[in-house]
Amino acid sequence: MEFFKLTPISRDKPCFTLIWLHGLGADGSDFEDFQQELFQYSEIDNVNLILPTAPDRKVRTFDKELPAWFDISEDIEETVSQETDVEGMDASVKAVAELIEAEKKASPDVPIVIGGFSQGAVIALLTGFNHPADIQAVVAFSGFVPMMHPRFAEISDVARKLPVFIAHGTLDPVIPINLVTDGVSRLTCLDTQVEFHTYPMVHELCPDEMKDLGDFLKAHLPIAQRDSEE
Repeated sequence: MEFFKLTPISRDKPCFTLIWLHGLGADGSDFEDFQQELFQYSEIDNVNLILPTAPDRKVRTFDKELPAWFDISEDIEETVSQETDVEGMDASVKAVAELIEAEKKASPDVPIVIGGFSQGAVIALLTGFNHPADIQAVVAFSGFVPMMHPRFAEISDVARKLPVFIAHGTLDPVIPINLVTDGVSRLTCLDTQVEFHTYPMVHELCPDEMKDLGDFLKAHLPIAQRDSEE
């Protein structure tokens, strides 16, 4: 899997790693400003940002090959409720897990957070609940909870303790908010540690979302809290 890294803004502090997964049809470069935005709105300057790019695959919605973590149907409700490409999801989770393992071997003392936008958010959630012992938190922007995936048939005790930040726009026309709240409710019923935020926006990011993400990271990663206050 191709990816590129952005070193922390501050190189004089201990850092943590954020692996961020892009949305459908994009690539890792779409989020090259994410590090600066996190610093601008939350003053976190010690994040090592890794931006993988999904492989090209045939996507039915567009009837052509695009960078995609998994295939989707034209009906987003069908994609959310039936998980028509579990095989594609699992392949992406495996690739991301291998990247996490490589980072852990290279820097065993550096905490890792997995996150993503839209399709990337789905894979971030699946990766987190599949490998909860390897990461410190999960972040999901403008995606959905893949509750029909076999992974969610049973949640381990370790996975239940994993901090999860889910954020979504109430005006999102791509993935309607009701599809997200249903998944969040089910995760809550499974006694997972989910923090859910909504914003008056469409399928995008906003400053308040970035600030709230910063607060979440500071709450669950002591290294982010300590370094941002120095």
